[in-house]
Amino acid sequence: MGEMVTIPIEEYKALKEAAEDLADIRASERVKAAVERGDDEYVPAELVNRILAGESPLRVWREHRGLTQLALSDRAGVGRAQIAQIEGGRQSGSIQTLQKLANALRVPIDDLLIEESMGSRILFPEGEPDWFRDELNDLLDGAKIVSYSISGDTYVIHTKQFSKRLPDALYSLLVRAGAKAELVSLDV
Repeated sequence: MGEMVTIPIEEYKALKEAAEDLADIRASERVKAAVERGDDEYVPAELVNRILAGESPLRVWREHRGLTQLALSDRAGVGRAQIAQIEGGRQSGSIQTLQKLANALRVPIDDLLIEESMGSRILFPEGEPDWFRDELNDLLDGAKIVSYSISGDTYVIHTKQFSKRLPDALYSLLVRAGAKAELVSLDV
């Protein structure tokens, strides 16, 4: 066994706190450096508060960037009318559309979606059959979607507060859609 040192508990707590402070300082320095390189940016509290208050994240980011709907439309290659529909909450936009908008605004696509605005709806890639979209969204109605990702033909949906019938019904739907389905339950 290596060498050991015994110190009073108060000294140990002080050293531990100093180590945590140093880790925070280093993290702050990494963020500052990323901002200086242009790899990251500071987000004003006003922007965050507007989104948390329920405003359209797309509208808030667009206005933060100083863009009109028409200017964003030109940058993203998305119709101005569709941008207005998404900002007004009358349309959700496909994943492809939201990715184009996110790229034009220089933000991750997640910044255009917030948990509360997702509710129990999933945005699907273009080409998914309507019946599948409708049935999956109906199945998840009332479930609180925490996050989801779609990569190729793989759907990962993390929910909480769902009905007891959801796992079996979801499995059945995926099998009917021709998917290789595997449901994994993680009890936390």
